[in-house]
Amino acid sequence: WRALTAKPAICGTSMLAHAVRRVPLAVWAILIALLPLLLHFFSALANLPIGSGEPIARQDPDSWLRLTLVRDWLSGGGWYDHSYASNAPLATVQSPWTRPLDIVIAFFTKLQFGDVELTTKIVRASLILPMMWMTLMVAALLHITRRLTRMPHAILLVGVLLIAAPINYNYFSAGNADHHAPLAAIFCWIVALLLNHDPRRGNGLIAIGALLALMLWISPESILIIAIIYGWLGLQWLAGSSLRPLVRVATATALFAIVAIMIERPFAQWTARMYDSISLVQVLPLVLVALAAMLLARITSYFWMWRALAAAALLCAMGVALYLLDPLLFRGPMALVDPYIHSEFLPRIAEAKHAWSNPTFKFIGLLLQPLLAVFVAFRCATQRNGILSPAHAATLCYLLLATGALYFAQIRWAYYFFPLVPLVLAPFLGAWLNPQHSAVASYWPAARLRRLSERQLMARRIPLLLAILALPIILIILPELLRVKDSTTQDAAACHDNVRRFIQSGELAKLGNGKPLIIFAPTDNGTEILFFTPHRIIASNYHREGAGIRDVWGTHTVDQLQNVVKKRKVDMVITCPDPDRPDAKPFRAAWLQAYKIKTKLKPKAQPSIFLVKGSAR
Repeated sequence: WRALTAKPAICGTSMLAHAVRRVPLAVWAILIALLPLLLHFFSALANLPIGSGEPIARQDPDSWLRLTLVRDWLSGGGWYDHSYASNAPLATVQSPWTRPLDIVIAFFTKLQFGDVELTTKIVRASLILPMMWMTLMVAALLHITRRLTRMPHAILLVGVLLIAAPINYNYFSAGNADHHAPLAAIFCWIVALLLNHDPRRGNGLIAIGALLALMLWISPESILIIAIIYGWLGLQWLAGSSLRPLVRVATATALFAIVAIMIERPFAQWTARMYDSISLVQVLPLVLVALAAMLLARITSYFWMWRALAAAALLCAMGVALYLLDPLLFRGPMALVDPYIHSEFLPRIAEAKHAWSNPTFKFIGLLLQPLLAVFVAFRCATQRNGILSPAHAATLCYLLLATGALYFAQIRWAYYFFPLVPLVLAPFLGAWLNPQHSAVASYWPAARLRRLSERQLMARRIPLLLAILALPIILIILPELLRVKDSTTQDAAACHDNVRRFIQSGELAKLGNGKPLIIFAPTDNGTEILFFTPHRIIASNYHREGAGIRDVWGTHTVDQLQNVVKKRKVDMVITCPDPDRPDAKPFRAAWLQAYKIKTKLKPKAQPSIFLVKGSAR
């Protein structure tokens, strides 16, 4: 960096170097972190307007469903209307998703002018969202890093470390309108407030409670993050600190969550029980925890063990009371789902698997940086001469271990775990690269390194940088590139891409002479059909559709398909090879019309698309 911004010998580049020097390091860090997203954004933007024949972006079904609900709302739907006819023709499904994220998508949609159809405007808004969430998340990380260290180049290292862990971008791809990315950004700002709060002032603590309630409003999965934050404040109380921070955070979280229910639900549903969406089910424990914290705050002069016993007794009593009121509460957001979701659906969903379900080299590559971060944080928390203050290091070590446990339980929790890693490694690498800096010269590891010569430092820097920045990417990407992919898996992926082209090109929407068809289609493409066509589907990859998913996934023979077609009154069948079940060739039976629907798709791995014989459409 010093070489880049130094006064150049060539006069022609002096203005460029001057401009580079004037740009704050925080801006460079954000631009570095946004680089993969910008590339993805422009590649997706090139496929607009819709109908060019190429898929807009690779998205999971949840994103398309979110955009469908926003379009229904902007087209005249009610604030409280979350239903969509995906489980056709048996029933409509009530979506658990709430309005905060819908408001953001609607805002970016309304900002657009011109004579463009609403669907295109919503897609454009979805392309912008991930970059906005990434910017907010990186801004929080930079804010924390400035608090942790006064080394300016540590700011730049935050962006570098984010790129060095590709998993950070899993939920930030262009067009991904799901709630994971905003939850990650909000969580990072909660961490920033947690590290910066002044025990003598309550404004930051109230803000933490408000953000926790916002996370819960967006998704009930946030109850685990709330438990993690409460747990840390409770541990500090056991160590001798005041319980006032927990009282303020818990009270603010409960009050703001009650307000969220009053905004989200009509008056008649304020006391309704919904397990996979914000409702009284989640708010009641928050209220009880706030009351329990107020009682425990009076216990200040006792030995820590007595305080721990009192807290344990009160929590047990609260757990018994909640169990008597609602036993299903302890089953989590999927308390009422079809058993098929637990037995067949979730085991096949990649993000719901354990972290060690990854291939060995990828598993090791993903854990190199987090393990080093935990070591550094623990080292600084247990000794006073570390690069991080003991209080900050202890907080970060706890958060890394807690969110890491979530990640090991399910891969999907990566968006809480991995953004915390740069907070520890950026100051550590900054001290390693420049141990002479006045801000770190007397602290570990700089205190040991500054005694070495420049040649000795280089001998240590290069292996460390390779191990932290290059080796994880090599272990994650290289085995995937070298792996010989199964032909069935490749054909299935190519087939699903062709289905997406068939949907987004407008060919599927034209079928049916303006009347909605009921389509038996792969669940990966279900909500995309809802968004781009007037047609209806049997199911998509969504946990409230157990009956529909069973009908689609459990169809292995012609007889089974005939039963589903009769029960669901199916007008069209779209099938693709599935590596997890027999190929769809048996579906080509005499009761299907003798010709395929002619499409303009690429020849490789075309889907089988049939109109059902005798269909009223």
